[in-house]
Amino acid sequence: MQFIKNGPDVPEKLLQAHEDGKVVFFCGAGISYPAGLPGFRGLVDRIYGNVGESRTAIENAAFDRGEYDTTISLLENRVMGGRTAVRSALHAALVPDLTLPGATQTHEALLTLGRNRLGILRLITTNFDNLFDVAGKIVGRPPESFLAPLLPVPKNRWDGLVYLHGKLPVSPVHPELERLVISSGDFGLAYLTERWAARFVSELFRNHTVCFVGYSLNDPVMRYMMDALAADQQLGEAPTEVYAFGGTTKRDHDRTADEWKAKNVIPILYRTPGKNDHTALHRTLQAWAETYRDGVRGKEAIVARYAGLAPTGSTKQDDFVGRMLWALCDPSGLPAKTFSDAKPTPSLAWLEAFDENRFRHRDLVRFGVTPSSVEDKVLAFSLVARPAPYLLAPWMRLFRRFGDSSPRWDNVMPHIARWLLNHLDDPVLLLKAVSDGGKLQDNFRYFLQAELNARPPRPGMKILWQLLLAGLVSGTSIWFDPYDWLKRLDAAGLTPLLRLELRDMLAPRLRIRQAYRYEGDDPKPENPDSRPGDLVDIELALAIEHAHSALDAFKGSSAWHAALPHLLDTATALLIDAFDLLAQTRQADSRYDHSYWQQAAIAEHEQNQKYRDWTVLIELLRDSWVATTESTPERAILEVRRWAGIRYPIFRRFVFFALAERRNLFEMSETIEYLMAEEGWWLWSIETQREAMVLLRSIAPELDAAASRRLQQAIMSGPPREMYRDDTDPVDVKRMMDREIGLRLSALLDFGAKPTTSARRRMAELSARYPDRRSASERDDFPVWSGDAGEWRQISMTPATTAELIDWLRAHPNADDIRLQDDWRDRCRSDFESTSEALRRLAEEDRWPVDRWSQALQAWSEPKLADRSWDSMAQLLIGAPEDFLEGIRRTLAWWVKAVGKTADGDRPSLFFLVRKILALSKKDPAQRDDEPLFSAINHPVGLVTEAVISAWFRSGLEDNQGLGEGDFSAIFGLLCDTTVPAYRHGRLLLAQHVISLFRVDRAWTEEHVLPLFDWEVAPDEARLAWTGYLWSPRFYPSLLAAIRRQFLETSKHYSELDKLADNHAGLLTFAAIEGEPFSVAEFRTATAALPESGLVRALTVLTDGLRAAGDKRQEYWRNRVKPYWTRIWPKSRAIGTPAIAGAAATMAIAAGEEFQEAFSIVGVWLEAQPFPGHLLRQLHEAGHCIKYPNEALAMIDVIVGPDISWVGEEFTNCLREIGAAAPELTGDSRYLRLETMARRHGSKIG
Repeated sequence: MQFIKNGPDVPEKLLQAHEDGKVVFFCGAGISYPAGLPGFRGLVDRIYGNVGESRTAIENAAFDRGEYDTTISLLENRVMGGRTAVRSALHAALVPDLTLPGATQTHEALLTLGRNRLGILRLITTNFDNLFDVAGKIVGRPPESFLAPLLPVPKNRWDGLVYLHGKLPVSPVHPELERLVISSGDFGLAYLTERWAARFVSELFRNHTVCFVGYSLNDPVMRYMMDALAADQQLGEAPTEVYAFGGTTKRDHDRTADEWKAKNVIPILYRTPGKNDHTALHRTLQAWAETYRDGVRGKEAIVARYAGLAPTGSTKQDDFVGRMLWALCDPSGLPAKTFSDAKPTPSLAWLEAFDENRFRHRDLVRFGVTPSSVEDKVLAFSLVARPAPYLLAPWMRLFRRFGDSSPRWDNVMPHIARWLLNHLDDPVLLLKAVSDGGKLQDNFRYFLQAELNARPPRPGMKILWQLLLAGLVSGTSIWFDPYDWLKRLDAAGLTPLLRLELRDMLAPRLRIRQAYRYEGDDPKPENPDSRPGDLVDIELALAIEHAHSALDAFKGSSAWHAALPHLLDTATALLIDAFDLLAQTRQADSRYDHSYWQQAAIAEHEQNQKYRDWTVLIELLRDSWVATTESTPERAILEVRRWAGIRYPIFRRFVFFALAERRNLFEMSETIEYLMAEEGWWLWSIETQREAMVLLRSIAPELDAAASRRLQQAIMSGPPREMYRDDTDPVDVKRMMDREIGLRLSALLDFGAKPTTSARRRMAELSARYPDRRSASERDDFPVWSGDAGEWRQISMTPATTAELIDWLRAHPNADDIRLQDDWRDRCRSDFESTSEALRRLAEEDRWPVDRWSQALQAWSEPKLADRSWDSMAQLLIGAPEDFLEGIRRTLAWWVKAVGKTADGDRPSLFFLVRKILALSKKDPAQRDDEPLFSAINHPVGLVTEAVISAWFRSGLEDNQGLGEGDFSAIFGLLCDTTVPAYRHGRLLLAQHVISLFRVDRAWTEEHVLPLFDWEVAPDEARLAWTGYLWSPRFYPSLLAAIRRQFLETSKHYSELDKLADNHAGLLTFAAIEGEPFSVAEFRTATAALPESGLVRALTVLTDGLRAAGDKRQEYWRNRVKPYWTRIWPKSRAIGTPAIAGAAATMAIAAGEEFQEAFSIVGVWLEAQPFPGHLLRQLHEAGHCIKYPNEALAMIDVIVGPDISWVGEEFTNCLREIGAAAPELTGDSRYLRLETMARRHGSKIG
């Protein structure tokens, strides 16, 4: 956890131990550097100077070895006056300069950090100075001191500051100076002979976690203390964890860390840019103390600061994601509440950070889980998926109670859930839930249901969430052993229990995946009218997988065949459930359900590919019905009539199948009526085509003259025109109708029906009109045909074997033929091995079918196939022809982006394909994008830019490390070429990450990226750059200072930034209240240039800051908000509007105890609100009507105008509280007006 940018990363285990009151800080000379005091080496130099001696050769040798205690001993033994003279010189050497900036701030911080939540101080120093006494007076709590050798027992009763090596007296009194531990002899007595210091240190390590602050690596003090610890461990003491802050340089970082670890110390390293420049240490301790002093409020402030950012771009020097996670882990849940309440709602991108398994065994204690003494080195968990503490964990049981399936939540999880509920309209959240198993935790289920009732998302997403709530979305399949089930069936026959178990196993579910959008698809997936299938890919599945294998295993059992008639009701019910699910997602209705796509025929047929588990329900219903016809035909007839009343086309297919399969059970008149029902719709529908054609051929020989004439006449009338799209060319409609008429007449006449004169004449006309049309064959029965397609529109299913698949691809290289549809894309998703091998074999023949590769890459972009497909196909694509790569450019870029997140081991291939796609895109024309952000993230250039940026972030970024001369620098530089219009998409994404680029390589960024932000040079480029940056803006003063003019100018281009413009207003306001990096006049001018919505956003930022400040709200008002209002906020009357008035009133209410002053300042801006209810509610909830009745009444009198049409409970609540708090106000004319208004609307005040 970093408390400051560029600061040391404080281990979270240490932070947790400190929160638990188990940490003792051991303070060395380094903490006193800000007061002008030296370290041990400098102290020795000062002593020599004060004594008036120079070091001898032997003393100098000891000094150069860093043995400063030995050097002092040698000096004491040599000079006149010995110890007395040296100790007097020591006293004179340690006079602090309290006028220096921050002289005692670190001591103040350590006094804060040294106290536990009960106020008990446990702090140790080996310094002699009195700076802790000075700091104690400043903070108002002077510490009790314990001076060596009179030390406390370092256990629970210890409360105070221990001067382990003694303390300087106010005046140089020799007996007290004698007790200081500074020479090697002193150390020997303290740690080796008398051992009083060693015993104290040993007991301290035994009972506390120790953290050294202000010591150098080779400090003699460290050597003696670590020797004492090592001695205890040799005597069998359990090893303890010891931490130390230590300075280092970038070059020496690893070596310094290893040296600390060799001393059995866990290093907390920070950069020291100059000699004795330990600013990072001091600022870290001060920030840590401030956060700790504020308790949970300090963590809430961290959350409020970073919640509005996207969790990207962290570097080792600025790990704000780590700070956020540390704060959110607070067991009170209040920082998490701050996160969930933040406005605008934090990005869903935070979920990826929250779900990252960055916690290990050592972190269990942070979440209230008692860890095992044996470290589990495999354990890894995240903030939102973690072990439960003892009090919340479910019991281990043989039998589970209702509601005992998952752990109860701690105080953090409900607020994470509340935040997620703000993103129910985003399919990404749904897909995350499905990928994690699709089973909702009990608490989240309750939260979700309540949210869907109160604030439902758009209809399509609401349906999907309701399906997930109902347990109808397949996340993981359930386990089912068909052989065990069959064994029990063979033993006992079909029992009710076995039947119910089978129904559970075959229960329909929906499988949901991420939707892929082709160019030309709806560019606005947030469309409120979007259907579920527009938002995600949906397909029907079953509770179990490999259902066809199970059914095949059953077919050899006589018990199964005996059971089939008893499963008829179950089979029908299961199929109804399946299509009810599809209807819920608007994929099935009374006219279309597309069942023919996945089950070509109801009867057994080689065209039934059995790729989809759910089609086993069709086979089960068919076999059950056929078995029923043999045992109880009357029951079978009734079931067919039942099917005829079910709304989905699949059941009309079953009706036609039954009529043809068992002609002896049905009268011809009933059969004709089924065919002619609904004005003959099902005779012509593509949904029932196969079964209708089979039925026509089966009844042809049996038709009497009247029935034959009626049927032939209906066929010659042709299909309803509404079956064809309105915009279809009339010539094409005529051709298609003629084909369908000819097929059906042939089915009757070729199989025995006597043609009427009109029918014979029509067939002759058709033959003359279409002389090249081939004779009808069985494949004309099928709208879906696996194999060669016919001359008219067909749907082709890919063959099963790889060899056949290769032949199929040769015959069907294109996917956009109006006459042909197929399942190639689904096949690529479910059978990578065969599809990839087929494409590889075709490539060896120099065949590169563009459409087929595009569909394959789209399917392989899914996370579960991305790595596998990259390993197998990347090198093949690198050698592909350029014209082919042009054809697949967008899907190739999509795939590169998907695999780019994990392709660290093959970056050369990644960069090759990126360069190739950029080269192919170079010729794309220039055009102004109405939605540049959406265009960027969907254009091939934007997709590969994201791939390269992802790889760059994973390379391990550090401040000022530079981009170097490698691929990252080259590609980023290529994208910055403004003479290539197509690269604008990449430039927008680079601008999104400009802070990271600026920190890693400032010079390169100033040369290549920052010029893009200049409105005066290239307004279109500036619009794109600011769109990228404001997509997820962060306040980074150094960057803003570098683009000062461009940033301030952006207020004048507010309208050009569309939805992201308010982010500019928010960032401008945040910078203004921080007071950097611009002057007050510059902030004032830029703010005055904002339009109404920008000024409202500015006031919202102030309000959010006040709310997040908690008990520091008064200080925030006085030091931030009030100065902003008086010095920066524009004062022109021309900008006053109801919206600005409402935002100003909200800000004043949020000022808390400063409400009176806030109202006095903003009161002149207020005006009547069209809907004042929310302001009245805030006044009531803040308690202002009771505490400040005069100001509250004045505000209500202004914001509640005379024309308001409705008053609510919050209005009367406020008036009652004002009247109770200040009875004299009930006679005020303003109060009387408001009371009259309340009475007029039926509310009573008294």
